[in-house]
Amino acid sequence: MLLGLSSDSFLRLLFEVQILALQNPARYGRYLADTSRTWVGLIEQALPESERRSGLATLCAAVVDGLLLEYLATGDLRRTTAALDRFLALLGGPQTRAARPARRKARPSRRPPARNDRGTQ
Repeated sequence: MLLGLSSDSFLRLLFEVQILALQNPARYGRYLADTSRTWVGLIEQALPESERRSGLATLCAAVVDGLLLEYLATGDLRRTTAALDRFLALLGGPQTRAARPARRKARPSRRPPARNDRGTQ
């Protein structure tokens, strides 16, 4: 996930507003429905055309919501990013930058060669 301390406050506020709206659906029901419809619609449009279904888009939105809540509750960015990468892999989509293997040249070992039990190499 592309998160960090600077975005934590914004995310907390976003979820606080959502929870407050859930506590008063008579007043904020339209906000809740519009927010959900907007996110699901955006996700649906981002899916490959052959996969554009509101059920899959809803699942994606729910996974991201849950992982964001887990991150905010635990602060464990590494674990929640790994979970997102696993979910994206299940969908066959691209991974986050954190999961992409680093492209480095292998360095030669600086350890001396191992010796066998006779004391020779």
